[in-house]
Amino acid sequence: MLDVLINNVLGTPAILVGLFVLVGSILLGTPIAEIMTATFNTIIGFIMLNLGAGIAADTLDNFSAMFVEAFGIQAAVMSTDAMGALLLEEYPSATIIFVIAMILNLIIARFTRFKYIYLASHLIMYLSAMFAMIFEPLPYWPAIILAAVIIAIYMAVSPALLQPYTKKITGSDEFGVANAGSLSFFIGALAGKLIGNPEQSTEDMQVPQSLGFLKTPAISISLTMSVLFITLAVISGQDFVQTQLSSGVNYIFFAFMQAIYFAAGIEILITGVQMALREIVPAFKGIANRLIPNAVPALDSPVMLPYGSNALILGFLVSLAVGMAGIFILPMMGLPIIIPGMQQYFFLGGITAMYGNATGGYKGAIAGAVCVGLIMVFMPALYMVYVGGPTDTIVFGDGDFLFLGVFFKWLMQLFS
Repeated sequence: MLDVLINNVLGTPAILVGLFVLVGSILLGTPIAEIMTATFNTIIGFIMLNLGAGIAADTLDNFSAMFVEAFGIQAAVMSTDAMGALLLEEYPSATIIFVIAMILNLIIARFTRFKYIYLASHLIMYLSAMFAMIFEPLPYWPAIILAAVIIAIYMAVSPALLQPYTKKITGSDEFGVANAGSLSFFIGALAGKLIGNPEQSTEDMQVPQSLGFLKTPAISISLTMSVLFITLAVISGQDFVQTQLSSGVNYIFFAFMQAIYFAAGIEILITGVQMALREIVPAFKGIANRLIPNAVPALDSPVMLPYGSNALILGFLVSLAVGMAGIFILPMMGLPIIIPGMQQYFFLGGITAMYGNATGGYKGAIAGAVCVGLIMVFMPALYMVYVGGPTDTIVFGDGDFLFLGVFFKWLMQLFS
């Protein structure tokens, strides 16, 4: 029963957030019909978010396969979900760390000024597994408690660190961002502040009337990704695409449709986010009023996607360009080659550019994207060298895992 609670209920973000909405609605004294509506709308919205992200990720997997074939590169693949799943299988103590960290996060929110309740639970599962690996040389229970305390502090502090910039983007303090790219987003915001002018926003870029259709995010994403997919399909070759990826479907048509599926996935994701947020914010007022005064939900980074489509695309393209350059730089430095993870470059590169844009306009967006691109070039390679893991073919792609992993591995070696 406990295993079901930990791995199925608490480990499923849609259900976890739905439970918070249920509790919050009950505490508000909401009528039962409205409680049911709010709870299920939240769960359905988060499932739509996951489905949309899954569709986008599947197309990006095909993009990565064509990329590898086009450039003839074999190296470690950047995939946070795959790396996290491998570590969870290898280190079962991660589930205990996860539960203790979640409880400590609620305690910190109740008794300190850090009021953020971290609801991207899958990321905390992965982080728990990483710390279980790093602290394995320590005695069992001290390792678990130490890991849980570190993670709980991270859960409380990382959304708070970002919040001034999150508010600039969203215009609201009603939710924070809970994501393993938080440090990258923060660096992007600082870079934007140093370099640009927030008045020159990417979202205010003038588009000729004849190209007005590009103002629709789904269309601009479709067209941009179509160019990228078709270019890679041509370089990787008809035979490869039609025998390995498309099951015989014409390679140009397949590439075009992958771009359309990608845009559709993003639209589903955004619709799900908007649907869930309508219910989450009021319900959290119930929790704040009764259990944790001024509690703020910290939600996964896709909640930011509706707030800057131009910055999103710009950040993806710039960070990806930096990542591709890194393929040639890493071997010169004696570091392992890392194949760019398209999911990370789209979400982290794009959202970091949104934070850079908030503080520095389009110049800040570019600076932020360059920063996150460099992080995703060098930090996974350093992680593989200094931290390692159950395989040398997969590595985390999100900056917070990489920075925390390298830092605490260094501390362990320093005091061992």
